[in-house]
Amino acid sequence: MGTKYDKDTAKDWLWPIVFVTTVASIIAAAIDSITKLLDLAENHFYPFVVISVLAAVILVVKAPLGKLSKRFSEPIFRTIVCIIIIAIGASAIGYRIYDKYLPDQGPVNPGEPIIGMLLSIPFGNALAANSTSFKIVHLGIDGRMSNYTERNEALFGSGEAIRTFAADLDVLETRKASQCTGLNGNHPAVAMVQLLRERLNNTGQSNLLKYIETESDLWRLINQQGERFYKIMFSPMEVETLLKNGDSKLNTIMEFVTTCVGQLYPVIRVSLRNSAQAPVYITSVTYDVLAIGDVRGGIGGLEYPDSLFTHILRWEVGEQKIVLDSPVVIQPSKDFTFGLKLIPQIPDGVDPYGRAWHLRVGLEDSEGQQIYSEPFQLIMSKEGL
Repeated sequence: MGTKYDKDTAKDWLWPIVFVTTVASIIAAAIDSITKLLDLAENHFYPFVVISVLAAVILVVKAPLGKLSKRFSEPIFRTIVCIIIIAIGASAIGYRIYDKYLPDQGPVNPGEPIIGMLLSIPFGNALAANSTSFKIVHLGIDGRMSNYTERNEALFGSGEAIRTFAADLDVLETRKASQCTGLNGNHPAVAMVQLLRERLNNTGQSNLLKYIETESDLWRLINQQGERFYKIMFSPMEVETLLKNGDSKLNTIMEFVTTCVGQLYPVIRVSLRNSAQAPVYITSVTYDVLAIGDVRGGIGGLEYPDSLFTHILRWEVGEQKIVLDSPVVIQPSKDFTFGLKLIPQIPDGVDPYGRAWHLRVGLEDSEGQQIYSEPFQLIMSKEGL
């Protein structure tokens, strides 16, 4: 008797557990199946809608619905239901096409920090330093970070020929024709499609995959749907992580932006050398604007810098000194390279195109020592255009 009571008691306790577990398993399996079905519908939207509409129409036409109600057996009723089903399917396909292909916020702005142009890698805490000597080894345009080129042009369009940094607008013209500049043709755009789809899958944004399935979709995003492009594109923080990790994806991103999209704020690459036996700490950058003017119609495997600073450059004569949040540290007997991304600030009421600066770049260390580059001409326009 005791044994039977124990068995019955165990059954009384176990069957609810088994029942709940079974029901939970069925619900979980159903949810998983529904999720997979939704994913299938999202990834194969057009065939899914067409098949669903056809199945529903066949069901309405062939099913013995008259057994449910005499009205269901009337041809006019079945015809109306079929028309409604087809209209719903056509509306779904139509909205999908509208959502994907029609422009929304205009083209990508080549002045935007699309691929992490605002990168700034911290240098650590500032420390006291002995007086040392340092010099500028190189100062020029970083062609991997912007669409600027170096050439000799007349100062302000009419003076003596001078070293000049100016935007190369070829990329803006070719992108309108869905073409990239550069030796690799459209390969950077093709590679970028796969890279962006991989990013969307990895970041849980598979709902955006429908907007970038082919190279044509990518060009449409660039030329017509700028805001949506920024949602799909790598963020500055993601690019900074790729840079820190030395990820090869960064090369694909940079080539794509500079040859297919355009990045029309200049990035000046500065290489410094410390020949002394003690560290040098660069604490400020000065833009010494010697003169300003305008140029009518004048704009026509490298290493990455160790860091990049973004500064506003006002269109006015005089020194514009910017104190760095953290000093650039040049170790003894070492070189250090950093980038200066310049964004023009042009007064209201002034023609924003073809503004020109005649300037030199000054650097100051923690001991107050200053050095200046040779003067050069910089041509920029408001908003990088």
